[in-house]
Amino acid sequence: MYSFHQCGGNVGDSCSIPLPPWLLEEISKNPDLVYTDKSGRRNSEYISLGCDSSPVFGGRTPIPVYTDYMQSFQDRFRDYLGDVIVARYLQQTC
Repeated sequence: MYSFHQCGGNVGDSCSIPLPPWLLEEISKNPDLVYTDKSGRRNSEYISLGCDSSPVFGGRTPIPVYTDYMQSFQDRFRDYLGDVIVARYLQQTC
């Protein structure tokens, strides 16, 4: 299971749901994709909203990449939607 927002590793987290490997790979190549505070500390739990219009994924912006990701999920699990799978969340919370 993967999430668009990493869960785990923080105080009170009782689960561990990482970002997708393809996203972690891009972040490792370009750490500026994640939020950085004025002291230089980075939060790599999700990508920065400042990247929404930046073609950082092979010339594509994050929004269509995430859209394709969710469409692929829907296509793959179509037979289970509404019965076995009754909800899908854009952000997993712990």
